[in-house]
Parts: sequence; structure tokens; C-alpha cells
Amino acid sequence: MDDYRVKFGKPFGSRELDAIVATLPGCGPEPGRALQGYLYRNSYWNSFCDWEPDAIWPAFIEQPQLLMEALTESRDSGYYFIGRRQAAYKALSTLPQLPPQFATILWEVALGDSKTDRPLAQEALQAVPDKVPTILKGLKDGRQVVRAVAADWLGRLADRSAIKPLKESIKKEKSEVAKAAMLQALENLGAEIDEFLDREKLLKEAEKGSPKNCPRVWSGFPWRTYPRFAGPTVESQCLLIF
Repeated sequence: MDDYRVKFGKPFGSRELDAIVATLPGCGPEPGRALQGYLYRNSYWNSFCDWEPDAIWPAFIEQPQLLMEALTESRDSGYYFIGRRQAAYKALSTLPQLPPQFATILWEVALGDSKTDRPLAQEALQAVPDKVPTILKGLKDGRQVVRAVAADWLGRLADRSAIKPLKESIKKEKSEVAKAAMLQALENLGAEIDEFLDREKLLKEAEKGSPKNCPRVWSGFPWRTYPRFAGPTVESQCLLIF
């Protein structure tokens, strides 16, 4: 089919394919058979009609119920349904404008704890303008994972308007996991983070494991022959690593 599509001159899309399939014996007259094929046969291991965005979204914008069914399928429905859901995220990412009925579902997953679906939902939200204010709300969520995910996403969006809210959130953050994600996001955005690094405290913590308290395997290491710098000593830095 892909070869025929290339030779066709003006490539057809899934909308045209679905209309043709509906005319075949046992496949019509209702449309949607080809689109179901797209949802069931596109995964990490299979590819079916995985064409350019302009060849995908016109068909699904006319039959959004197929995408909604795939996204709301039970999480325990099995391998094929998981692949169907992930293909639905992929189809949504081709749309130039996200239909409003999908917003709640996508935002919940995009800031959730599913490591497989989360990046797909975030990709499907790429076309949504002014995402930053909504993501910033995640920094105030009661769940650690949401705060960390929101920080990571902000760092990848490269929108420097997030710097100030991130700094304000770090000052209140109790979770080391979320705090680390926020610090990394600030670094990705090119912001200074020295104000959040208590170097004296880090040095004291490092020196608790000084050579006199080291395991015997390190007792003979020539720490004192290594140069010292203005910041923590090489000895302290090595101890932090090991």
C-alpha cells in the first residue's frame, strides 16, 4: 500500500482509505474499519498507515469517538488494547488543534505516573498553546510525582517564564525527588542555582566520611597528594561519589 501510495502521485490519506474500505464486502457501510486498523496495528512492533500528520488527522477529526474509546479502555484490557491506546495518543499528536473533549484525559496522563503513556500524552498536547500555566499548577500538586513530572516538562519546554515559579517552588519543596527535578529544570533553562546549594552543608556531610572513617580498602589512598580547590576538596568530592 505504501508503494502504491508513492506511485499514486498525490498521496491519499487514511480518510480516503477508510472510505474505500467501507465499500468492500463485509466492511461497510459504516466507516471506521481502516481507522480501527490504524489503532490496532500501530505499535512499537507494527506499522500500518503510519503516514505524515496531514494524512492521518482529517479522518480522526471526523470520528473522534474511536480515539475516545481507545483512551478510556480499561488499563487491564490486554496487549492489543494497550497498543490501541498508544496509537490513539499518536493520532492525537497529528491534529493541528486538540478537540476540547480530550483535554482532561490528556492532562491527567501527561502529569501522571505512567512512564509509558506520559510522554505520549505530552506529545499529544504539543499543539496546545499556552501550556506553561497549566503545567505550573502541577508544581503545587499534593503528589510528589506530579511535581517532579511538571518540573521535568517545564525544563524541556525551554520557556524561561517558568524560572521564577520554579525557584519559588524549590524554597517550599520537602521532597528531595521533586526538588532535584526542579533544580535540573532550572539548569536546563539556563538559570543560576547556586542560591539553592548549601556548599558548607555539603562539605560537612562529605567530611563525615573522611579517610579516618573510610573502609579499609580506601585507607591507603593518597588523598593528601591531590590538589585542593576553592570549593570542596577533591577528597570530599571523591567521598561524595563513592
